[in-house]
Amino acid sequence: NDLTGQLRSALDQFSGVPMIAFSVVATLVLAYLLWIGPIDFWLVRKVLKRPIATWITFPLAVVVVSAGAYAAAYRLKGRELRENSVELVDFDVEGRLVRGTAWSNFFSPQAAAYQVELAPELPDSIRPTAPPRTIVSWMGLPGEAIGGMSSPVAPPPLLPRPYHFSENLDRMEGVPISTWATKSFTARWTAEAAPPIDANLREEIDRMLSGRIENRLGFDLRDARLYYDRWVYPIPLLEDGGSIAVDQTLQPLTARTMLTLQKMVGDQQNVTSYNEESSDVERIAQMMMFPELAGGHRYTRLSHGYQGFTDQSALVGQGRAVLAARVEVPGGQWRLDGKPVKMENRRHWVFYRFVFPVER
Repeated sequence: NDLTGQLRSALDQFSGVPMIAFSVVATLVLAYLLWIGPIDFWLVRKVLKRPIATWITFPLAVVVVSAGAYAAAYRLKGRELRENSVELVDFDVEGRLVRGTAWSNFFSPQAAAYQVELAPELPDSIRPTAPPRTIVSWMGLPGEAIGGMSSPVAPPPLLPRPYHFSENLDRMEGVPISTWATKSFTARWTAEAAPPIDANLREEIDRMLSGRIENRLGFDLRDARLYYDRWVYPIPLLEDGGSIAVDQTLQPLTARTMLTLQKMVGDQQNVTSYNEESSDVERIAQMMMFPELAGGHRYTRLSHGYQGFTDQSALVGQGRAVLAARVEVPGGQWRLDGKPVKMENRRHWVFYRFVFPVER
Protein backbone atom coordinates (compact mmCIF):
# COMPACT_ATOMS: atom_id res chain seq x y z
CA ASN A 1 0.00 0.00 0.00
CA ASP A 2 3.05 2.31 -0.28
CA LEU A 3 5.24 3.43 -3.19
CA THR A 4 8.30 2.11 -1.34
CA GLY A 5 6.73 -1.34 -1.27
CA GLN A 6 6.23 -1.19 -5.04
CA LEU A 7 9.88 -0.20 -5.50
CA ARG A 8 10.95 -3.02 -3.19
CA SER A 9 8.96 -5.54 -5.25
CA ALA A 10 10.41 -4.22 -8.51
CA LEU A 11 13.96 -4.53 -7.17
CA ASP A 12 13.21 -8.15 -6.23
CA GLN A 13 13.14 -9.16 -9.90
CA PHE A 14 16.65 -10.13 -10.96
CA SER A 15 17.72 -10.59 -14.56
CA GLY A 16 19.07 -14.09 -15.08
CA VAL A 17 17.03 -15.47 -12.16
CA PRO A 18 13.68 -16.62 -13.59
CA MET A 19 10.60 -17.02 -11.44
CA ILE A 20 9.13 -20.52 -11.77
CA ALA A 21 5.34 -20.49 -12.10
CA PHE A 22 3.37 -22.39 -9.47
CA SER A 23 1.62 -24.36 -12.23
CA VAL A 24 4.99 -25.73 -13.38
CA VAL A 25 5.95 -26.77 -9.84
CA ALA A 26 2.53 -28.37 -9.26
CA THR A 27 2.79 -30.32 -12.53
CA LEU A 28 6.26 -31.62 -11.63
CA VAL A 29 5.09 -32.65 -8.15
CA LEU A 30 2.12 -34.50 -9.64
CA ALA A 31 4.40 -36.26 -12.14
CA TYR A 32 6.70 -37.30 -9.29
CA LEU A 33 3.78 -38.72 -7.26
CA LEU A 34 2.58 -40.68 -10.30
CA TRP A 35 6.07 -42.04 -10.84
CA ILE A 36 6.63 -43.33 -7.30
CA GLY A 37 3.01 -44.51 -7.04
CA PRO A 38 0.96 -45.99 -9.92
CA ILE A 39 3.83 -46.13 -12.42
CA ASP A 40 6.19 -47.85 -10.00
CA PHE A 41 3.40 -50.29 -9.03
CA TRP A 42 2.71 -51.08 -12.70
CA LEU A 43 6.45 -51.49 -13.43
CA VAL A 44 7.22 -53.98 -10.65
CA ARG A 45 3.92 -55.89 -10.96
CA LYS A 46 3.30 -56.05 -14.70
CA VAL A 47 6.69 -55.58 -16.35
CA LEU A 48 9.28 -56.96 -13.93
CA LYS A 49 6.75 -59.20 -12.19
CA ARG A 50 8.83 -58.89 -9.03
CA PRO A 51 7.13 -56.76 -6.34
CA ILE A 52 10.25 -56.94 -4.23
CA ALA A 53 12.02 -54.86 -6.91
CA THR A 54 10.32 -51.77 -5.50
CA TRP A 55 13.13 -51.72 -2.94
CA ILE A 56 15.34 -50.70 -5.89
CA THR A 57 13.00 -48.74 -8.17
CA PHE A 58 11.57 -46.52 -5.44
CA PRO A 59 14.94 -45.27 -4.03
CA LEU A 60 16.22 -44.93 -7.57
CA ALA A 61 13.28 -42.64 -8.49
CA VAL A 62 13.87 -40.51 -5.38
CA VAL A 63 17.59 -40.14 -6.14
CA VAL A 64 17.01 -39.30 -9.83
CA VAL A 65 14.33 -36.70 -9.10
CA SER A 66 16.33 -35.11 -6.27
CA ALA A 67 19.46 -34.88 -8.40
CA GLY A 68 17.47 -33.45 -11.31
CA ALA A 69 15.81 -30.83 -9.08
CA TYR A 70 19.17 -29.85 -7.61
CA ALA A 71 20.81 -29.49 -11.04
CA ALA A 72 17.85 -27.57 -12.46
CA ALA A 73 17.82 -25.17 -9.52
CA TYR A 74 21.51 -24.36 -9.93
CA ARG A 75 21.07 -23.90 -13.66
CA LEU A 76 18.11 -21.54 -13.21
CA LYS A 77 19.15 -19.65 -10.06
CA GLY A 78 22.90 -19.57 -10.67
CA ARG A 79 25.77 -19.27 -8.23
CA GLU A 80 26.35 -15.52 -8.40
CA LEU A 81 25.55 -12.85 -5.84
CA ARG A 82 23.30 -10.27 -7.51
CA GLU A 83 22.25 -6.70 -6.71
CA ASN A 84 19.47 -4.37 -7.84
CA SER A 85 19.80 -0.81 -6.55
CA VAL A 86 18.25 2.63 -6.92
CA GLU A 87 20.06 5.72 -5.67
CA LEU A 88 18.63 9.22 -5.37
CA VAL A 89 21.11 12.06 -4.76
CA ASP A 90 19.73 15.49 -3.82
CA PHE A 91 21.76 18.70 -4.03
CA ASP A 92 20.76 21.90 -2.28
CA VAL A 93 22.82 24.19 -4.50
CA GLU A 94 22.33 27.32 -2.40
CA GLY A 95 22.93 25.57 0.94
CA ARG A 96 25.83 23.42 -0.40
CA LEU A 97 24.29 20.26 1.07
CA VAL A 98 24.10 16.79 -0.48
CA ARG A 99 21.85 13.92 0.59
CA GLY A 100 21.93 10.44 -0.88
CA THR A 101 19.45 7.59 -0.43
CA ALA A 102 19.90 4.05 -1.70
CA TRP A 103 17.38 1.20 -1.87
CA SER A 104 18.79 -2.22 -2.72
CA ASN A 105 17.84 -5.88 -2.96
CA PHE A 106 20.40 -8.67 -2.90
CA PHE A 107 20.04 -12.22 -4.18
CA SER A 108 22.27 -14.71 -2.37
CA PRO A 109 23.24 -18.03 -4.04
CA GLN A 110 24.05 -19.59 -0.68
CA ALA A 111 23.07 -19.38 2.95
CA ALA A 112 25.44 -16.93 4.60
CA ALA A 113 25.69 -14.16 7.17
CA TYR A 114 26.94 -10.97 5.55
CA GLN A 115 28.52 -7.73 6.69
CA VAL A 116 26.62 -5.00 4.84
CA GLU A 117 27.79 -1.42 4.27
CA LEU A 118 27.52 1.34 1.68
CA ALA A 119 30.46 3.37 0.36
CA PRO A 120 28.99 6.61 -1.10
CA GLU A 121 30.66 7.80 -4.28
CA LEU A 122 30.36 11.14 -6.06
CA PRO A 123 31.86 12.21 -9.41
CA ASP A 124 35.29 13.85 -9.30
CA SER A 125 33.71 17.22 -10.05
CA ILE A 126 31.87 17.13 -6.70
CA ARG A 127 34.24 17.23 -3.76
CA PRO A 128 32.71 17.00 -0.28
CA THR A 129 34.39 19.01 2.47
CA ALA A 130 34.40 15.85 4.63
CA PRO A 131 33.59 12.15 4.16
CA PRO A 132 29.82 11.54 3.98
CA ARG A 133 28.02 10.39 7.13
CA THR A 134 26.14 7.16 6.44
CA ILE A 135 23.36 5.18 8.11
CA VAL A 136 22.51 1.64 6.90
CA SER A 137 19.37 -0.34 7.73
CA TRP A 138 17.04 -3.10 6.57
CA MET A 139 14.15 -2.04 4.33
CA GLY A 140 10.77 -3.33 5.45
CA LEU A 141 7.69 -3.98 3.34
CA PRO A 142 4.89 -1.48 4.16
CA GLY A 143 1.37 -2.80 4.55
CA GLU A 144 -0.50 -5.83 5.86
CA ALA A 145 0.54 -8.36 3.22
CA ILE A 146 2.48 -11.51 4.12
CA GLY A 147 5.83 -10.33 5.39
CA GLY A 148 4.59 -6.74 5.72
CA MET A 149 5.51 -4.61 8.71
CA SER A 150 1.82 -4.17 9.61
CA SER A 151 0.84 -7.80 9.04
CA PRO A 152 -1.39 -9.14 11.83
CA VAL A 153 0.50 -12.44 11.69
CA ALA A 154 4.22 -12.29 12.45
CA PRO A 155 6.16 -15.00 10.56
CA PRO A 156 8.53 -17.11 12.66
CA PRO A 157 12.21 -16.20 12.27
CA LEU A 158 14.04 -18.38 9.76
CA LEU A 159 17.33 -18.14 11.61
CA PRO A 160 17.72 -17.95 15.40
CA ARG A 161 20.80 -15.72 15.60
CA PRO A 162 20.30 -11.92 15.48
CA TYR A 163 22.49 -9.53 13.54
CA HIS A 164 24.00 -6.31 14.87
CA PHE A 165 24.67 -2.71 13.90
CA SER A 166 28.03 -0.97 14.21
CA GLU A 167 28.38 1.77 16.79
CA ASN A 168 28.00 4.50 14.14
CA LEU A 169 25.07 2.69 12.46
CA ASP A 170 26.98 2.68 9.17
CA ARG A 171 27.35 -1.11 8.97
CA MET A 172 25.26 -4.23 9.66
CA GLU A 173 27.07 -7.33 10.84
CA GLY A 174 26.05 -10.97 10.56
CA VAL A 175 22.95 -10.38 8.41
CA PRO A 176 21.62 -13.83 7.38
CA ILE A 177 20.30 -14.54 3.87
CA SER A 178 19.08 -18.02 2.95
CA THR A 179 20.04 -19.95 -0.18
CA TRP A 180 18.51 -18.42 -3.35
CA ALA A 181 16.71 -15.85 -1.21
CA THR A 182 16.65 -12.06 -1.28
CA LYS A 183 16.95 -9.34 1.32
CA SER A 184 16.27 -5.59 1.14
CA PHE A 185 18.39 -2.77 2.53
CA THR A 186 18.36 1.00 2.53
CA ALA A 187 20.98 3.62 3.37
CA ARG A 188 21.12 7.38 3.70
CA TRP A 189 24.14 9.63 3.68
CA THR A 190 24.79 13.36 3.93
CA ALA A 191 27.70 15.62 3.09
CA GLU A 192 28.61 19.23 2.37
CA ALA A 193 29.64 20.01 -1.20
CA ALA A 194 29.14 22.59 -3.92
CA PRO A 195 27.95 20.90 -7.13
CA PRO A 196 29.47 22.49 -10.25
CA ILE A 197 26.15 23.45 -11.81
CA ASP A 198 24.97 27.05 -11.93
CA ALA A 199 21.48 28.41 -12.40
CA ASN A 200 20.29 31.98 -12.70
CA LEU A 201 16.53 31.64 -12.60
CA ARG A 202 13.75 34.14 -12.05
CA GLU A 203 9.98 34.09 -12.03
CA GLU A 204 8.36 36.37 -14.56
CA ILE A 205 5.08 38.21 -14.09
CA ASP A 206 3.17 35.30 -15.64
CA ARG A 207 4.78 32.96 -13.05
CA MET A 208 6.81 31.21 -15.73
CA LEU A 209 10.56 30.63 -15.40
CA SER A 210 13.31 32.35 -17.32
CA GLY A 211 17.07 32.27 -17.02
CA ARG A 212 19.94 29.92 -17.78
CA ILE A 213 21.48 26.71 -16.40
CA GLU A 214 25.15 25.85 -16.90
CA ASN A 215 26.47 22.28 -16.53
CA ARG A 216 30.04 21.71 -15.30
CA LEU A 217 29.37 18.34 -13.64
CA GLY A 218 31.69 16.33 -15.86
CA PHE A 219 28.85 14.37 -17.51
CA ASP A 220 25.78 15.07 -19.62
CA LEU A 221 22.27 15.40 -18.25
CA ARG A 222 19.84 13.60 -20.55
CA ASP A 223 16.05 13.67 -20.45
CA ALA A 224 16.14 16.07 -17.53
CA ARG A 225 13.07 17.87 -16.21
CA LEU A 226 12.99 21.25 -14.49
CA TYR A 227 10.04 21.58 -12.11
CA TYR A 228 8.74 24.93 -10.90
CA ASP A 229 5.35 25.85 -9.49
CA ARG A 230 2.84 23.82 -11.53
CA TRP A 231 5.09 23.60 -14.59
CA VAL A 232 7.78 21.27 -15.84
CA TYR A 233 10.32 22.19 -18.52
CA PRO A 234 11.66 19.17 -20.46
CA ILE A 235 15.39 19.42 -21.19
CA PRO A 236 16.33 16.68 -23.70
CA LEU A 237 20.08 17.26 -23.34
CA LEU A 238 22.28 19.49 -21.19
CA GLU A 239 25.82 18.68 -22.26
CA ASP A 240 28.80 18.84 -19.95
CA GLY A 241 30.36 22.29 -20.27
CA GLY A 242 27.26 23.63 -21.98
CA SER A 243 24.35 25.80 -20.93
CA ILE A 244 20.71 26.10 -21.84
CA ALA A 245 18.24 28.95 -21.77
CA VAL A 246 15.11 28.36 -19.73
CA ASP A 247 12.20 29.95 -21.55
CA GLN A 248 9.09 29.11 -23.53
CA THR A 249 11.13 27.41 -26.27
CA LEU A 250 11.42 24.41 -23.92
CA GLN A 251 7.65 23.95 -24.36
CA PRO A 252 6.69 23.61 -20.69
CA LEU A 253 3.80 21.39 -19.65
CA THR A 254 1.90 21.23 -16.42
CA ALA A 255 3.58 18.80 -14.04
CA ARG A 256 0.40 16.75 -13.77
CA THR A 257 0.20 16.41 -17.55
CA MET A 258 3.78 15.17 -17.67
CA LEU A 259 3.62 12.82 -14.68
CA THR A 260 0.27 11.26 -15.54
CA LEU A 261 1.27 10.79 -19.21
CA GLN A 262 -1.77 12.67 -20.47
CA LYS A 263 -2.46 12.45 -24.19
CA MET A 264 -4.94 14.17 -26.45
CA VAL A 265 -7.30 11.75 -28.19
CA GLY A 266 -9.52 13.85 -30.43
CA ASP A 267 -10.97 16.52 -28.18
CA GLN A 268 -10.44 14.47 -25.03
CA GLN A 269 -7.40 14.53 -22.76
CA ASN A 270 -6.78 11.00 -21.49
CA VAL A 271 -4.82 10.24 -18.34
CA THR A 272 -2.76 7.04 -18.24
CA SER A 273 -3.78 5.12 -15.13
CA TYR A 274 -1.00 4.32 -12.71
CA ASN A 275 -0.17 0.62 -12.49
CA GLU A 276 0.50 -0.34 -8.86
CA GLU A 277 1.86 -3.72 -9.99
CA SER A 278 4.34 -2.31 -12.50
CA SER A 279 8.03 -3.13 -12.08
CA ASP A 280 9.19 -0.11 -14.13
CA VAL A 281 11.83 1.27 -11.75
CA GLU A 282 12.14 4.66 -13.48
CA ARG A 283 8.39 5.22 -13.36
CA ILE A 284 8.21 4.27 -9.67
CA ALA A 285 11.17 6.52 -8.81
CA GLN A 286 9.52 9.38 -10.68
CA MET A 287 6.39 8.99 -8.57
CA MET A 288 8.43 8.82 -5.36
CA MET A 289 10.14 12.11 -6.24
CA PHE A 290 7.00 14.14 -7.05
CA PRO A 291 3.85 12.20 -6.08
CA GLU A 292 1.74 15.21 -5.08
CA LEU A 293 2.35 16.94 -8.42
CA ALA A 294 0.77 13.90 -10.08
CA GLY A 295 -2.28 13.97 -7.81
CA GLY A 296 -1.00 12.02 -4.82
CA HIS A 297 -3.01 9.07 -3.53
CA ARG A 298 -5.90 9.90 -5.87
CA TYR A 299 -3.68 9.06 -8.83
CA THR A 300 -1.31 6.33 -7.59
CA ARG A 301 -3.75 4.73 -5.09
CA LEU A 302 -0.65 4.21 -2.95
CA SER A 303 0.54 6.15 0.06
CA HIS A 304 4.03 7.61 0.37
CA GLY A 305 4.66 7.67 4.09
CA TYR A 306 7.48 5.19 4.63
CA GLN A 307 10.09 7.11 2.60
CA GLY A 308 8.09 10.32 2.23
CA PHE A 309 11.13 12.58 2.61
CA THR A 310 11.91 11.93 -1.07
CA ASP A 311 8.84 13.96 -2.10
CA GLN A 312 9.87 17.45 -3.22
CA SER A 313 6.48 18.47 -4.58
CA ALA A 314 6.12 21.20 -1.95
CA LEU A 315 9.47 22.83 -2.77
CA VAL A 316 8.51 23.76 -6.31
CA GLY A 317 5.64 25.86 -4.98
CA GLN A 318 7.80 27.69 -2.43
CA GLY A 319 10.19 29.65 -4.60
CA ARG A 320 12.44 26.75 -5.57
CA ALA A 321 13.08 25.00 -8.88
CA VAL A 322 14.09 21.33 -8.97
CA LEU A 323 16.05 19.81 -11.84
CA ALA A 324 15.70 15.99 -11.91
CA ALA A 325 17.49 13.54 -14.23
CA ARG A 326 18.69 9.98 -14.42
CA VAL A 327 22.47 10.02 -14.81
CA GLU A 328 25.05 7.52 -16.05
CA VAL A 329 27.45 7.61 -13.10
CA PRO A 330 28.54 4.70 -10.88
CA GLY A 331 26.83 5.90 -7.70
CA GLY A 332 27.41 4.40 -4.26
CA GLN A 333 28.95 0.96 -3.86
CA TRP A 334 27.35 -1.62 -1.59
CA ARG A 335 29.83 -4.02 -0.03
CA LEU A 336 29.09 -7.45 1.39
CA ASP A 337 31.86 -8.78 3.61
CA GLY A 338 33.98 -5.91 2.32
CA LYS A 339 33.67 -6.98 -1.33
CA PRO A 340 31.61 -5.18 -4.01
CA VAL A 341 29.19 -7.10 -6.18
CA LYS A 342 30.52 -7.88 -9.67
CA MET A 343 29.44 -5.24 -12.17
CA GLU A 344 27.91 -7.80 -14.55
CA ASN A 345 25.60 -8.94 -11.73
CA ARG A 346 24.58 -5.42 -10.76
CA ARG A 347 21.65 -3.35 -12.03
CA HIS A 348 21.86 0.23 -10.82
CA TRP A 349 19.65 3.26 -11.40
CA VAL A 350 21.03 6.65 -10.26
CA PHE A 351 18.93 9.84 -10.16
CA TYR A 352 20.19 13.34 -9.39
CA ARG A 353 18.07 16.28 -8.26
CA PHE A 354 19.29 19.86 -7.93
CA VAL A 355 17.35 22.44 -5.93
CA PHE A 356 17.86 25.99 -7.20
CA PRO A 357 16.72 29.29 -5.69
CA VAL A 358 14.44 31.40 -7.90
CA GLU A 359 14.36 35.19 -7.91
CA ARG A 360 10.74 36.24 -7.58
